[in-house]
Order: sequence, then C-alpha cells, then structure tokens
Amino acid sequence: MKKFHTFFKSTVFKIFLIMIPAFVPALIMVSAACAQVPSAPAAPAEWTILSFLSADNDLEKNALFDINEMEAAGPGPNVNIVIQLDRPQFGYNDGVNNWGEAVRIKIRKDNDPVKITSPVVMKLGTNVNSGEAKTLSDFIEWGVKNYPAKRYMLVLWSHGSGWKTIPYDQISRAAEAGAKRGVKNIRNKYLSGLAGKPEYYFNSLTDNKNSSFLRTLPAAQTGGKKIKTGRGFINFDDEDWTRSISYDDTSRSAIQLNELSAAIKRGAANAGLAGGFDIIWFDACLMDMIEVAFELEGAAKYMVASEEVTPDFGWNHIKMVNAFNKYFNIPTREMAKMIVNKYVESYRRKAAAAAAETREDENEFLPVTMSALDISQARAAAEAVNALVGAASNPAYIPAVKDALAAVQHFDDADYIDFLHFIELLDNKIIAPEFNQAASALKARLKDLVLLCKTNSPHFRNARGVSVYFPMSEYSPLYDSLKFSSACDWKKLIKTYHYPQNSEVLVYISSAIYNSNGDGRLSPGEKFEFRVKIANTGARAAQNAKFTLVSRDAAIKI
Repeated sequence: MKKFHTFFKSTVFKIFLIMIPAFVPALIMVSAACAQVPSAPAAPAEWTILSFLSADNDLEKNALFDINEMEAAGPGPNVNIVIQLDRPQFGYNDGVNNWGEAVRIKIRKDNDPVKITSPVVMKLGTNVNSGEAKTLSDFIEWGVKNYPAKRYMLVLWSHGSGWKTIPYDQISRAAEAGAKRGVKNIRNKYLSGLAGKPEYYFNSLTDNKNSSFLRTLPAAQTGGKKIKTGRGFINFDDEDWTRSISYDDTSRSAIQLNELSAAIKRGAANAGLAGGFDIIWFDACLMDMIEVAFELEGAAKYMVASEEVTPDFGWNHIKMVNAFNKYFNIPTREMAKMIVNKYVESYRRKAAAAAAETREDENEFLPVTMSALDISQARAAAEAVNALVGAASNPAYIPAVKDALAAVQHFDDADYIDFLHFIELLDNKIIAPEFNQAASALKARLKDLVLLCKTNSPHFRNARGVSVYFPMSEYSPLYDSLKFSSACDWKKLIKTYHYPQNSEVLVYISSAIYNSNGDGRLSPGEKFEFRVKIANTGARAAQNAKFTLVSRDAAIKI
C-alpha cells in the first residue's frame, strides 16, 4: 500500500477557508484518563525512547504513518518505544484508526501497514493540550518511571520554527482530497526547487528569491492587524509570533522555547532522572540553532536537529528503529551521530538499503541537512561570541557584515544563517588582528559544539552544523527573552548592523489600507487611506526627508 505524507513539520498559516467535509469521522469519547500502566516496572532496557507526537494540527495524518513505520520495524528487547499521540477530536479518518482522544502507546512489531495494533497503555481524553509545557512534563515523568532504561531519548515531533515562528504559509491540502502523489505543499516545492538548481548554487540570500520580508517582520510592527500578502488576509497576532514547537490547534497554543527546557527538566527530575535526557531528537523543522542548544543546557547531553525545514515525509522510522535494535549498545555520542547518518541516507538519490528499510518516498530526492550537537559546548561558544562582537562592533565593518550576510548559507527562514559559515566569511573580509583572533576562537568553539553535520546536496555545502538568528530587516525584541541572548552580546552585533550610531537610518515599519467597511478590499469608487509607518532608528535626526507615493494602477488616483 502506498504511503502519502502531506505536510511539512514547520509552522503553517491558519488559512481561513470554508471546507465541506467528505465524511464525519467516527469518535471514541473518553471523559477521563484511563490508566492501563503495567503493574510493576519492567527490568531496565538499554534505551527508552519517549516520543511526544503533537499532532493536534495538520500533521495528524503523518503521525499515523510514522507510528505504523515504528511498528513495521518493531523495537527489540533492548529498546522501549513509548509514544504520546495527541490528535484533533474531529480530524483525519483513515477508516481504521478512528479515535479522537489522546493516547499513550507502547510500540510493538506488527505487519499491518495501516492499522495501529500496538497496545494503548493509557487513554488521556479529548482535552489534552500538547502546547502546554505541563503536558510534556507529565509524559516525561510517567514514561521514565514506567519504562526504566540505562539511557533515554526524547523525541519532540511536531511543527518547529527554531526560537521563533514563521508566518504561516498556504499549504496545499489537495493530497488529503485524494490528489496524485505529485501535488506538493509550498515547502516541499521549496526543497524540490533547490534540488533542481545547478550544483554551484547554494542557498544564500542572493540565491533565495523566495525569502519573504514578512518572514522577518516582528509581531509588534503589525499591531495584530490582518495584512494583505497576495495569498489572502493573514492575522499576525502575538500568539502566532511566539510559537516554537508542539503546536496544538484546538487550544491555539504551543510550547515556547524558553518554556521547553524547564518542562523537560521538571519531568525528568520528578522521575528521578538526574541530568536530563541522553539525546533530544527534534523531528521538526528549523530547530538546529545555537539558541535552542543553549536553552537546553542541563536538559540533555546531545541534540539532533535540522538547520533546514524537513521534508513532509519526515524521518524513516523503519530505518531508525532497525538501527537502534542493531546498535543499541554503542556510546551515546555515536548514537547521536548514527541518527544523523540514517536520516540523510533516507534521502539519497538512489535507495540502496535493504527492502525492509525502504519506502516509497525514498524514490524522491530532496536536499536535506541534519546535525548532532554536544549541548555541553553551547556555553563555551556563547562566551567566545563576546570577544568577536567586541572586535566587530565598529561601524566601519558594516559593509563587510553586509557582504557576508548576502553570501552566507541561509535556510527557509531568511533570518536563520549558518553560524560557522558566517564567521568564516567575516574572517576573510575583515583584516584586523584582534578580530581575526576572536573569530578563530569562536570557530573552534562552534566546531566543538557540532559533533556531525551531514547533507546530501551541494546546495547545502556551506551548512556547517548549527544556525543562528541574524534578521534581514528588523530586530525582534522577543529575542531578548532567550537565555542565549542574555548570556552573550550577539544581539549587539545585530543592532550595530541595523542601527549604526551617529547616523540617520530611516526604516519602513508597516503599512495598511483603511477603507470604509474595514475589510481591506477596495471597490470601484471607494475612498480609502493608505497609512505608512516609518521610523528613524539612527542616532541623528532625519533632515528634510521626502516620501513619494505612486500607483502602478491607472485606476487608482492618489
């Protein structure tokens, strides 16, 4: 049976559409948690993998496929795989797995590619909020207590967007309606587009013409208003702009990055797991950032994540489970690197794996990148940032920073750049002993942080293993709330570039159309106001600034 994945594990816009359902899914209503936990903890396995599938969103269908993949391989006697699945109460109906409540499942092997047959060890009801930190903490505490092991891995499965969120994109839902396999959502199209570029192409800002200014626009600049983007009206409210991972559409909430570490530590500590997890594995987009690694200090030893968006096919869980069964006793550091290698192998141009480890989507090549980080090295890297920023904050270096930003490896969010590649570019452009010494020290610390970075495509040849925030337009004040931002002066370099001292810097902030009925749509003969907000972010008063408003449409008279 063919397997169709539909959506990217990354932030997506809530598009306001009227949809007529083709069917009404059958539901099993559960009013309270129903515990069916084993009466006594089993003997410790080598690994317990706790997978937090936050699928109360448009990824629900993908979650069911991934669970079936876990079952297809089946964990061996040395590996426990326990999942918590949260899904919409009235969501995807495949005619087989027709329940609407959140459940905890202990994965076991089966040969059914559609029906989930692994035992449900706990039913949680229909009111579970996977976007709440406590929900994650409770699952961690329960899983560690009831499935003891020598080592533990936490999988965070959902949409992901690094330290911030990306404005929602319009995702094609045609595949849900039974369209052919070739129909792609906008993010799949983005990666497919990269795959079609010549080998010398790499995803720099100059190359990536699809990067939208709206991807870099802070929420405070929109005033919570709906903005016309060419794809429809989009509501930029504060809630949309503060998401990081684990999106729960029913409750309209998500776990913030600055909540994530505390939630993991709290659950682990309550279960007696000192030092947190051995590995945290982000089965989500754009989470491989130094800001994320720094935030997770003390919550885990190693982290596996992607600098780029991950394809809608996600991870090949057949390959992953088989690898864990075979190599369960290798050192944790090597296990993190193995996960990276197995992921990239899943997106080779020609699948050469054994038939038991292949699946249909391996026939489609998409460029990907994946990294393993040693979280204990994140603080040393942050400390090395301060010396570099002190040496680079001279406004005379702004042209060099500008050139480096234009050439650096970018990702789907234009504000996320490869950290090490950026420092390498600056080091080549700025010839000053103090700066070059600081750059060398930071490069060494970043190399210590990145255990392994793998890619299958020359388009990511400048991906060195960890990204960092450097906005292409306006600095977001939300960045100040991050531990990384407080621990080092990285934001100072950003602000020096965008807001140089002793200069006049006029910056476009926002614009909006105000018409008689407030719908933002213009009718023939209707009068309207077009308001533009412009700010002088420099240190010198603007002198004799002049602005001209023109229309390319002859029917609009100004």
